[in-house]
Amino acid sequence: MAVSQFQPVTIPSGPASKEILRTMVNNDQWLFENTPRLKYAGEVQKSDGLRIAAGRAIYPAATADRIDVPVFFGGFFSVGCLPVITATSQPLLLGYRRLVTVRGHGTASPDNRGFIAHVTSQEDPNQSGGDASYTWINNGGVLHWIAVGW
Repeated sequence: MAVSQFQPVTIPSGPASKEILRTMVNNDQWLFENTPRLKYAGEVQKSDGLRIAAGRAIYPAATADRIDVPVFFGGFFSVGCLPVITATSQPLLLGYRRLVTVRGHGTASPDNRGFIAHVTSQEDPNQSGGDASYTWINNGGVLHWIAVGW
């Protein structure tokens, strides 16, 4: 059943009219239809109480072929949660390829605290006549990430 947009409702001090009740039912239906449906299928099976976090982190240029970008969730996920994370890198200049791998803070897997994204240059040094600086992360970029957990 398609419903109109969510509408704010003010409940009067007296009895609620049929129109207010209809609006509340419409709002409830709108929330049901517009709530993301998630299922966490990891070490724990969950389909309720799940959360989505997303963000961007800017990283600087480096004179190495890898840079580590730390990301902290700041208590957004519950203790014991091992969120599912996807991340990608957007170099500031076109023509550069980057590979992103995700690890935990001192652990192999990310947890409720956050993660460290290892951004690695994927350039071919043979294209520059063997110049090692060609494989460096010689321009910064933006790390985009999404995490799902509880």
